[in-house]
Amino acid sequence: MLLNNYIKEESFGYLNELTIILMLTKIKLLYPNILLIELLERFFLTYLTWNLSIPIQNNNSIIVHSPTNPEELLNNNINKLTTKIIKKAMFEGLKAVHDIKNEKDQQIIINPKILFNPKKFSEMYKYFILITCYATNPLNKQNYCEFIEDNILLQLIEFIENNLKIKSFHIGKKIKYFFNYCSTWIIGIEPSIIDNNIQNNILIKINFTKFIELLKQKNLYKVENYEIKLIYGEFILIN
Repeated sequence: MLLNNYIKEESFGYLNELTIILMLTKIKLLYPNILLIELLERFFLTYLTWNLSIPIQNNNSIIVHSPTNPEELLNNNINKLTTKIIKKAMFEGLKAVHDIKNEKDQQIIINPKILFNPKKFSEMYKYFILITCYATNPLNKQNYCEFIEDNILLQLIEFIENNLKIKSFHIGKKIKYFFNYCSTWIIGIEPSIIDNNIQNNILIKINFTKFIELLKQKNLYKVENYEIKLIYGEFILIN
């Protein structure tokens, strides 16, 4: 729940496990004799209030350097947008810690393991985009769908910056289908206008359809027997 809110996918601009371990190790070295709940609280407070002039962060994006090679960045894909998502998860984690310390969350007090359970992605956003890429053979899947995965983050950032109807997005889950060479990415959407305006929803769907066409146009491999489709809407996922 605290560190597993779909912010551990490095290729999509989030933290990886090594980066989180290093960040936790720093806090443990600073506060060696504190309890686990206090360690978590210090972790969130430290990185939510970190001085931007210190190298761990740069230009409002979280930057973590390798302890053995300071010139090496461990999280090259983190950007301003994904930093906001990471900080949002940290705020939620800090709130959960305070609820425990103030004995407001009896369920977690009885069963502390709940702290480390992943949150359902379907509970984090109201609107979702499903981008599905499928091919007829493994080679086409590798050439096209893996290309889409490698480029979807940068293309989405470029798209969001030019789309006033979208406030932010969160690439949360990837679903693999091994038998028909299909991959699906589930993206949480936060519109700029939070309402149920039908016209606004239609505009968002139209704009994301344009985004799909942009992905197709920028495919460098020009393979055949593939397709990429989009589903946009308000729905509930199993997980």
